[in-house]
Amino acid sequence: PMKFGSMELKTVSGGLCFLDAGTLFGVVPKFLWERKLQADDRNRIPQETNCVLATIDGRNVLVDTGYGSKLPEKQQRNLTSEPGDPLLRNLKEAGFEPEDIDVVVFSHLHFDHAGGGTRTNDAGEIVPSFPNAEYIAQRREWVMATSGLPELRGAYPQENLLPLQDSGQLRLIDGNVE
Repeated sequence: PMKFGSMELKTVSGGLCFLDAGTLFGVVPKFLWERKLQADDRNRIPQETNCVLATIDGRNVLVDTGYGSKLPEKQQRNLTSEPGDPLLRNLKEAGFEPEDIDVVVFSHLHFDHAGGGTRTNDAGEIVPSFPNAEYIAQRREWVMATSGLPELRGAYPQENLLPLQDSGQLRLIDGNVE
């Protein structure tokens, strides 16, 4: 952990997966990036979905939530994602229960940053992973993510997002907010 005055920061893994290198590097030629990182036989590279847990004046603020435990079986295979819910497991190893999280801040709402914000409960319902937390997202990102546009469906699965709104735990913000 790192300390800054009364704030302590910890990196907590939201899960390791393997993503297509072309998606991550875009127009950067492969011969440049492969000097540092070798792709597998499917042109994928390992991607750790690191989240940040900040403890500030006794409040626990989680930034991003990894991909979670709701990925469809085909996507789990394609990504070679970790089984179960890696973020909840890694938070527990760090000494935190889901009920200990006071605020969740999303950098953005792609599945690999927001998927762990919800989970499937024992009754088969999708519910917020952090029952006591306020979830914070930028309004413009939320509107785009929940627009229903077919080309965005893969990046923004609605089961990751809509249960947060339904729970009343979601707060949308505009721009910089303290």
